[in-house]
Amino acid sequence: MSWTEMTINGAVATINLTAPKGPSRINVESAREWLADLEEIESDKSVSVILIKADGAAWSVGGDLPEFRSRGTDAHDYILEIGKWINPVVSRLYSSSKLTVAAVHGAVAGGGLGPMLACDFVIASGKTVLTLGYSKLATNPDAGVSWFLPRIVGYRKALELYLTSERLSAEEAKELGLINVVVSPEAFEAETNHWIERLAALPSHAVSSTKHLLQASAGSTLEEHADAEIRSFAENTRNPRFAEGVEAFLAE
Repeated sequence: MSWTEMTINGAVATINLTAPKGPSRINVESAREWLADLEEIESDKSVSVILIKADGAAWSVGGDLPEFRSRGTDAHDYILEIGKWINPVVSRLYSSSKLTVAAVHGAVAGGGLGPMLACDFVIASGKTVLTLGYSKLATNPDAGVSWFLPRIVGYRKALELYLTSERLSAEEAKELGLINVVVSPEAFEAETNHWIERLAALPSHAVSSTKHLLQASAGSTLEEHADAEIRSFAENTRNPRFAEGVEAFLAE
């Protein structure tokens, strides 16, 4: 019984979220498999883009509620065990040296939002719906959701989304900055492939250094950050693609 399927094709690694029964969801088994896939991919220097997609009707409905119910009073310890696996998944997606892309459809709910928000680029089918849902469960966000949301939409809107458990359409989520690209359901697969090809063609070393700079910016002064920028810029000139880029610009 597998919860993920991982394949590597050239510079692109794909993790397909599957589920033996029902939609993709987060439990100990699925999070453990997901983490193992990411660890294997991260060590593969030929990969520059990681695509996360899913089978079934939803990208991720979040926590495995039927499993939680079956645990009864033992749910407390089981939730902590899930955290040991899903938290590193979220962290690796966010801090990976590779570009991480979520291609989402159907529903992205609860803890499923954590891995999606951790990705660098999000492509969504037009019928995708996002919702926190935690207030309905009488608990708080997990999987990094309450860390990412205020950084993207601000504290007030993040709290509103929690309090109301509002269902956001793909277009509404895009307006808030939670999603990059929204495409029609009919064109979803083709457009996803188009974007993956486009992103995989970018200079991976420069993408990686830019990711690091953007993520580190909030924790440094302007002077510190500008110094880190120029040192990274200078290092990137050692790559042959810099000279190629200069020539291409001058030829325009």
